[in-house]
Amino acid sequence: MPGRRGRKNDPLYRARRTLHTGADLLTDKQAARLTALFAIDEHVEVEATWGIYQRMIAAYRHPDPAAGRELMVKLIESLSAGVPRPLVEIAKHGHTLSK
Repeated sequence: MPGRRGRKNDPLYRARRTLHTGADLLTDKQAARLTALFAIDEHVEVEATWGIYQRMIAAYRHPDPAAGRELMVKLIESLSAGVPRPLVEIAKHGHTLSK
């Protein structure tokens, strides 16, 4: 979407708080909002980033700290090696986390 963010008709602006919510805590309305958002091809990067964020949240919330650490290590390894070329920012974060 060209133009300025922060407009009521901008789907990313409308979903900004929902994107920070854990997948297991989403209401039906929030889940529907994200489904509609991710159906737009222009938002594929947002969907990929949201998926990584959800994996990170799951690692932090894991009741067993050792298992949570292992989940985080796997996430960092996957970000360091297997990120598609168009997702440059995510690859940069993967390299930063691996350091």
